[in-house]
Amino acid sequence: MRHDSDVILIGTGVAPLVAAARLMAEGRSVLVLNPDSDFFLEDSEFPVDRLQPLSSDSIPSAERFRRSTHERSLEILRPDFPGAVELWLPDVDPSRPPVSGYRDPSAPHVRGRMRLWMARKDDRVESERLNQVEQAAIEAGLHPRRLDGLLAVSRFPGHALSTFGGAGASPGVGFSPDDWAGLVVPRVADVDVHRYRSGLLTFVRERLGIDRVFTGVSDIDFLPDRALRFHAGGQARTARYESGFIVFWTPRLMHWLQTQAKRRNWNLPQPRGLRLWEQWSLLSRFPVDPTVIGVLDDMLAWADVEGVPAVPGDEGLNPKMLQRETSRMDEDRGLSETLRTRLTILRPAALSDVSADWTIRTQAVEGSRAGWISSESFAALERLCRGFLGWTRFSIRGLKTRTTLEWTGRPPVLPAPGMQGGWIVAGVEGPLPKVVETVRRCVDRLLEPPASIEAEETP
Repeated sequence: MRHDSDVILIGTGVAPLVAAARLMAEGRSVLVLNPDSDFFLEDSEFPVDRLQPLSSDSIPSAERFRRSTHERSLEILRPDFPGAVELWLPDVDPSRPPVSGYRDPSAPHVRGRMRLWMARKDDRVESERLNQVEQAAIEAGLHPRRLDGLLAVSRFPGHALSTFGGAGASPGVGFSPDDWAGLVVPRVADVDVHRYRSGLLTFVRERLGIDRVFTGVSDIDFLPDRALRFHAGGQARTARYESGFIVFWTPRLMHWLQTQAKRRNWNLPQPRGLRLWEQWSLLSRFPVDPTVIGVLDDMLAWADVEGVPAVPGDEGLNPKMLQRETSRMDEDRGLSETLRTRLTILRPAALSDVSADWTIRTQAVEGSRAGWISSESFAALERLCRGFLGWTRFSIRGLKTRTTLEWTGRPPVLPAPGMQGGWIVAGVEGPLPKVVETVRRCVDRLLEPPASIEAEETP
């Protein structure tokens, strides 16, 4: 049959695309089945590793810090991408000659930005956490350094006291920079997720063709003799697999996996819940420094850029231009302009209990994600923008919601019970390099069985 393949991949997001590229490089035939109408509706791949678990009692490990470096991210992302993955570092010594050779400005970029944790000096819990983060970064060899008072506050993206772009303003009433301490870890990676995913999707579709990449797939069911039946393109289809199959366990596949588990008596582990993430786009009152990602409480704040961001000192930038940029603040300011006046905020929101009806819950998320936003969401933005950044007011220009499965401990990666060559893989959400690394390890194990493998830490 025309759909018969060495490996069948079932899932949505970037995970099945990475697996397909990896398998094709090994000379294997592939069939990709996506139950969504698009590969990126869940949008669960993050450009950054938060490096801050939700529990205030735990901190990132030294190994997690090592995996978050730009060197490690490039090592993971480059092999399976059909083109260049470029690197940008903000603090290159201007006295050194520029890097020679061709560089593709439209390629996905890995940026090595500084990560700045902020803590109130009078908060013992935050101060102790800052000490532990510093120790983990030292063990990872990342050379963190402490900042105090105004020096720390002025480096935070979008702060009223920031001198980036010649901005600078008076802090809010009652705000004292001396109450704050900061910890800077240099060159923590962030990735152009959109460019990486789009490039990979185009490559896979061109290589496999329309008969081997299906979206909007329904009624997926396993048959005897290593076969699978599904419905796509208005008709029922059947395909056989030679080496095996991989199911990528994301919220979109949760209900289908539960149905399969009941029918086949699979004893699958259960996630702790369904985590909703809020990614806010705010119109900053001040130019946003693209070289720093700030961390305050459970929130990450950064200039959302693609490719190489412009910084003061670049040709064509001067204080007058920056001031005009600040005053204009056009609604469509974002990816193409030289100065960033958009501040992106990522924060964890509601956690749906695992006992809830997953069909109803996931449909609610898909249908009206904004309905999950609570008063706490706006209270958190208020604390950040007015209480810390010193803004007199703020404007919301957009909200993007993401969903991920949250696990107690490491996400499971396990053989499909009673089905030779079948794998069920969780942990394919979160920071893009972590997703790619988990997928590659699973594919390698499928090609060279047996022995179990483990996914990376939950973001």
